Amino acid sequence: MPQSCDHVLKGVADGFAQAGHERKDLMGKPSKRGWIVFYSAKDGYEAGNPLQKLTALGQVTGEEPY
Repeated sequence: MPQSCDHVLKGVADGFAQAGHERKDLMGKPSKRGWIVFYSAKDGYEAGNPLQKLTALGQVTGEEPY
């Protein structure tokens, strides 16, 4: 699921990943030690400019999404 780059970088800085905006059914249950790749279509959430790049790579460390 695409995330704007500013949202992805906020998660990187604070040590979390967000996907689906609280809709757990969209992502399912990630496997511990699995990898997540973030793609950003825009650099900012609402009035962002096109970016279309991979902007982060993370590894799942917890047992359950919240």
